[in-house]
Formats: sequence, structure tokens, C-alpha cells
Amino acid sequence: MNFTGATRKQFDKPNNDDAFAVFGGDIAVLCDGAGNARSAAHKALASLQPPFANLGQIVNRLNTVMLGLGSESTLVAIQVTGDLLLEVSAGDSILMVYRDGTLHRLNHNTRRRLGSGAPELCESRFSLNRYDVILLASDGLTLDKYRLTETVKRYMLQPSDLPEAILSAQRDASDDVTVVCGVNV
Repeated sequence: MNFTGATRKQFDKPNNDDAFAVFGGDIAVLCDGAGNARSAAHKALASLQPPFANLGQIVNRLNTVMLGLGSESTLVAIQVTGDLLLEVSAGDSILMVYRDGTLHRLNHNTRRRLGSGAPELCESRFSLNRYDVILLASDGLTLDKYRLTETVKRYMLQPSDLPEAILSAQRDASDDVTVVCGVNV
């Protein structure tokens, strides 16, 4: 699976506090720094060095870096192995799968983010079908579900264009917004 992403900063801020990283074709990570995070999410993601034994190793490393920086961040990290998606998240960034014309949210919001000491984690497993579209997004994604679904439908056969298409469909820039997508083919 190939993941691609796009990010856009809030219109009145000098820095984008969102960041994402893709490792090989099987791991994607998205962080959204909380408050004035001073690019802490970028610094934390830059500290990751594959290979990773599991998603827990990624969570522990990012949490340690965020604690050291005195910042907090949301997290969505996924690993795709065959037709199985493993997920861990903290905070209010979202993970969705588009299947058979419908978007399904796979994670839920938690209160304690990375950098808060002991983050509250949401962990899940999800079986993937062929042509499922995986979507990770920061809370800056405010596109209504209908327009988001229509954008995914239109671009799912062009997955490298999908993140930018979603950002273009959302004109609101009152928060940093980041989207990472992949299609299970």
C-alpha cells in the first residue's frame, strides 16, 4: 500500500503544528501539536528511525520526545499487514475507512494526548477489503461528511491526488489540517 499526504497551515499562523510521516508501504503516522506546539510534532516525527517492532514502539518514542519538548500532540498511527489494519491513536485526530460508498470512523477521541505523561490510547484492528480507502486526518478537517465522501469517491482511483483534493474541497483554514490516504489494492 502506498500512503500519500498533504498538509496546510492555519491562515494566520507562522507555523504548521501538524505533521505526518510514512514509512515504507505499511506504516503511516499523523501528529497534531496542541496549542502553540512550536513545530513539536515535526520534531517528534523526525526522531523516528525505522525499523519498528510494533506501533507501541512508535508511541513510546513520540511520547518521550513530546515530554522532553514540553508539548502535547494528538496521534494516529497505523500499520497495514496484508489485509489487517492495526491502529493506535490519542487525542482527537481521526482514522476512517471508506468502504462500499460509506465512510466509517475507526477510532474515538481520548482526553490525554502524547506528552501528557500517560496518554490515553485507542487501539484497534480492522480487516481491510480490496479498494478500501484509509484516511487519517487532524482535527482541522472540517469538511462535511457528504463532501468528504464525494471527494473520496471521485479520487479513490487516483490515490496520490486524494489528500490535496480533500484539502481543496475544504476552504476553511481556521486550523492546521493534514490528511494522509492509502488505497488497499
